[in-house]
Amino acid sequence: MSEHQPERNSAAAPTTAPIPRPPQPNNLPAKYKRELLDIQDSLPHALGHEKAVLSVFMQHPSKLAEPHGITAGTYYLPAHQILFKLFQDISENGKPEDVELVAIVQRLIDMGQLEAVGGPAAITELASYSPNPSHFANHCQILHEKHAERLLVLAGIAAMNGDAVEHSRLIQERDGIIQIATKRNVLMEKLESLRYDPNAPPPPDEACLQFLNRVVAARGNVTGVQAKQKAGKSAFVSAILGTALRGDFAAVGDTLGLEWLGEATGAILHIDTEQSRADWHAGVKRAEKRAGLPATERLHSYSIVTFKLAERMEILGQKMQALAESGGIDCVILDGGADFLASVNNEELAIELVSELMRLAHKYNCLIVVVIHENPSTLEGKTRGHLGSELQRKAFANIRIDKDSDTGISTIYATDNRRGDIPKMQGLCFQWDNEAGMHVTLGIHSELVGQKKESEKIKKEREKWAAIYEYDSEKRDKNACPDLSPKQAAEIIRDMNGTENSQSENTIKKQMQRAETLGVLRKNNRGTWTLI
Repeated sequence: MSEHQPERNSAAAPTTAPIPRPPQPNNLPAKYKRELLDIQDSLPHALGHEKAVLSVFMQHPSKLAEPHGITAGTYYLPAHQILFKLFQDISENGKPEDVELVAIVQRLIDMGQLEAVGGPAAITELASYSPNPSHFANHCQILHEKHAERLLVLAGIAAMNGDAVEHSRLIQERDGIIQIATKRNVLMEKLESLRYDPNAPPPPDEACLQFLNRVVAARGNVTGVQAKQKAGKSAFVSAILGTALRGDFAAVGDTLGLEWLGEATGAILHIDTEQSRADWHAGVKRAEKRAGLPATERLHSYSIVTFKLAERMEILGQKMQALAESGGIDCVILDGGADFLASVNNEELAIELVSELMRLAHKYNCLIVVVIHENPSTLEGKTRGHLGSELQRKAFANIRIDKDSDTGISTIYATDNRRGDIPKMQGLCFQWDNEAGMHVTLGIHSELVGQKKESEKIKKEREKWAAIYEYDSEKRDKNACPDLSPKQAAEIIRDMNGTENSQSENTIKKQMQRAETLGVLRKNNRGTWTLI
């Protein structure tokens, strides 16, 4: 069916069903009835656009939830006001079947309003009306304009009648309508500027931080860092700070596998909400040590534990704006992301916070790192509440830190990374070092695991052969050289096990050769082996 093209002049768009004209337009003060009746036909209105918007609401009730600014008072005809209120009620309280033509007619009959809107024919006309949904915003804009123009006329009449109070009220209402329309225009212009254009691709994300030669952060994006308490988050934050401070300068320092990419001339904003001022200060000093350079004016680090929750986002927004105006921002680090909202379990607050952080990162073309705790009991890396879930979904990368409670060794790796994951076995291990006064790099996790397995194998092998040689030493001269041939070792093992049959000499010889390769035994010229 071809699209109707509504005109701003209602006379150019006759209806198929006679809709009762109003005795007076919407919002007309009764005391000006005579003057208003004289001009009602010339009051600004656009019935075609009113029908177009009503048709969209009727066929797509979900549109009512969008920020269009339309109210019942926006419409010129009382019949259209009645239909708008009905469609609004269906959108908020109705069922899917309530939008069917028969159901709408029945609702109007029950309300005693069917004839007031022009009868069944008027509803049928709206149902058959097919405005282009892409023109919906334009239809709404014209209705706002006509509404504002009507209010201006009414304000003029009020002034002519010497009613200053009514004149002021109508002007204020008109200004509010203009503000809605203007805001919508700006919003739509901003939206259209971001429309897909195959001939104008946006510049690629500017990578700015990599870990083990893998990009984990880019300007205009948010990266998450998660770990259980005391797993090494603060050490990693100091490494990020040190990496950003160093930039592209040649310096020596342990940045825990991190490297800065691209320009490094903007500000570094670090906000800590978790540690005492002493611990915060010590952490920033370690960042300087990791950078291999002293802190410069680029670094803006603050401990804001003493500030109220409501003040923290305001501080963040104002400081970022000030830094952007004075030279730009390279990165922002929020050590304690959960401290920027009242409850991590409030989904609405969590979505709002993450959305705002993404907006700020994009607005100022900088990296924002958000540090958050994992749930203490989880093994799958589940972060705290809706905030953690939302951050994991939206972040450029999610950097995880796990700590082995037995060894005290922490491992850094990255999951759900847009540029490719870094599995834990390929991650980097670090541990506190008393001599260095900070956490230091140990190596790649898989290599350390291999070393650990090798050490455990050597330890087990040494315990085995130590027991054999000790058993033998009890039977010989203490000053004799503690060496054994494969045959002797087989007999000792048989006696230790309390069995009649012993393993073959050849089998024991292979076991002794394996122990030799592990550095547990040493072969002598006499064909015997000595415990090292």
